[in-house]
Amino acid sequence: MQKIFPAFLLILLMSFFACKGHKKVVNLDQLKPLKKTKLLDKLEDAAIHPDWLYSKGQVHFKDNRISIGLTYSSILRKDSIFVMSVKKIGMVVGKIKITPDSVIILNPLQKNWMGGSLEEIANRFGVPPKFSIIQDMILGNPMFITRQNAASQIEDKKYKYTAYDQYWLNAFWIDPINERLTKQYLKDNIYKQRIIQKLDNYKKAENGTLFSFLRNLELHTQQAGQIDIKITTKKLVWNQPRDIHFSIPSHYSHVE
Repeated sequence: MQKIFPAFLLILLMSFFACKGHKKVVNLDQLKPLKKTKLLDKLEDAAIHPDWLYSKGQVHFKDNRISIGLTYSSILRKDSIFVMSVKKIGMVVGKIKITPDSVIILNPLQKNWMGGSLEEIANRFGVPPKFSIIQDMILGNPMFITRQNAASQIEDKKYKYTAYDQYWLNAFWIDPINERLTKQYLKDNIYKQRIIQKLDNYKKAENGTLFSFLRNLELHTQQAGQIDIKITTKKLVWNQPRDIHFSIPSHYSHVE
């Protein structure tokens, strides 16, 4: 027994370290900047690209007029369409449809709707007028809009990648442990608008992909001021095609 026990301990310790060995150990106090190309690779590797994504959860919206908590359900079909419905106490209070060239917003409470080109509506709300960028924001992917004048550094114990041109500046922060995006920043130098998205509570989706189940979004525009949106995802369905029902009721009036 005396000979067996030390051997048992040795096997146990080896098993323990073997189990833990796959976890990444990072000394955050000695973190060094990565080469720009390597950091860019990490950002691109962290992106997700489902053909379909259905989600449900809670959203809190706040601007200079209202602060309201809602529930939502949404469907995204890659590179094609995004539809979201929001409810208050079980009643639909808003719907939005975004396609690569248009946006339609329904207001069931007022029985009206507004819409126009993606560029027109996006500029009004401080969102880049490009479907692929909006799609990346929905998915929690890096919203690349320029890669000129790129730089890599360490900030707040995170990897940081920045790039800018005469029109745009974008910056991205990556957690060095799970190598996922924790924050991104876009600034429109022409219209003086900016977007800040913070991503937290990463968990594995049903297919094993890490997904941020908590998002905080800040939109700053000259027209609307600051808009704060907090989205908590409760349900996520990956790559299951769904019927998309969205139409403008005939009795709704159109507003500019």
